[in-house]
Amino acid sequence: MVYDPAFGGSLKATVDFSKDSDATWSEVKLTDASITNAAPIELNNSNTLEFDLYYDPSKIGGDSLLKVKVFGKDANGEEVINDLADNIGMQFAKPVEGSNFKRVHVKVPFMDTFTGKLGHLEVSIVSYLLSYNGDIYINNLKM
Repeated sequence: MVYDPAFGGSLKATVDFSKDSDATWSEVKLTDASITNAAPIELNNSNTLEFDLYYDPSKIGGDSLLKVKVFGKDANGEEVINDLADNIGMQFAKPVEGSNFKRVHVKVPFMDTFTGKLGHLEVSIVSYLLSYNGDIYINNLKM
């Protein structure tokens, strides 16, 4: 994962989900190393994670679409977030002018609202029966 100025400034991941696309679940896990048990972030009534996802539709193959998983632990190491968005709305993605990419606003609702100190957070871009092979960009992340 690297910073890229594309789309107003984004995290860029080059992924290859094509190798096992007919048999398995693959994922790229993104984490912020500055969020730790020693340096947690304070959340108040957090019940969603949102961001913009940019992808090249010409790189999609297979029988499914991308999914997003959010996982988090509190500062004591207890799991407090473990939610999957099966349908992130790719069917409603909008073309990005001047590029081959489409943008979808992803919103992952949490089963339980969280208030407290979060010591670990992962956001996974998940492929199940999908053969996407190319760049994915993420920006405007918020909880």
